[in-house]
Amino acid sequence: MFDRKISRFVSILLILALLFATGACSASNDKDVIKAASKYAEALSGGDIQYIRRASLDATSEEMDNIRHRLEADGNKGGVIEAIRGAIDYEVDEGSADIDGDSASVKVVFGVPDWKSLAEDSSVFKDTDTYVRALTETDKKTDVTIGLELQKDDNGVWKIVNHAEAAEEFYDSWTDAAAPVSSAD
Repeated sequence: MFDRKISRFVSILLILALLFATGACSASNDKDVIKAASKYAEALSGGDIQYIRRASLDATSEEMDNIRHRLEADGNKGGVIEAIRGAIDYEVDEGSADIDGDSASVKVVFGVPDWKSLAEDSSVFKDTDTYVRALTETDKKTDVTIGLELQKDDNGVWKIVNHAEAAEEFYDSWTDAAAPVSSAD
């Protein structure tokens, strides 16, 4: 009788230990996915092509060249792209994180200066320097939500799978901000 009680007690302890260990792994995965998404979002907003490549799973040279071209295009007159990049903020939507084994998805919401409304304001856009200053000082932001798909690589590190699409969607939302500069020059 006494052995049976000890056996049950030990079984319950083992089950509890297994449950806590599983919960700890899940929490660790959540944190790792959020951290990978946050670092990637920082690289996107800062234009860090090298980190974007390292954080991406199977990124090709052509994909990275396309991203680099977007950031170094002739439309970057007067420091407009740098001004916007410096004013972008972001938040990883932790509640959107969905992890399924070695795959995950999460949304990142970027706050991008509302360059369209600034470009339409003739008092702000009288010259390039005034426009750039307005971009860095504005509180008007447009939310751009990007869905990131992640997958663990062979070393168990979370990498961005949809890097080309995510970068294209993100940069499409604001790289045209230099167009008013091009039309004014």
